[in-house]
Amino acid sequence: MGLTLTKETAQQLLQHSQEILDSFRSADMAVDAHANQYFDGVLPRDDPVRVTIVEIFAGCIRYEKALDTVITAFYNVEGRVVKRSEQNLYRGEIYTVHMR
Repeated sequence: MGLTLTKETAQQLLQHSQEILDSFRSADMAVDAHANQYFDGVLPRDDPVRVTIVEIFAGCIRYEKALDTVITAFYNVEGRVVKRSEQNLYRGEIYTVHMR
């Protein structure tokens, strides 16, 4: 059972990717434990959307320094028109487009 990408699914992926990254504190919890806590009661473990979001989340954490470099460059160019609070949204998008 694979993931069928629709407009709604893409929005769901972006929303959850940003929220899971926003709520993650590496000093408090491991990546897998945080993902399980975030999704428990929301989506079943075998749901394709959940699996994809966990993969994006884990990748964003794994490649954090590389993504930070790209995001810093992005803010240097577009910083006046883009909210800093949305950086995890961009982190998820950049990872998904360029590294997945």
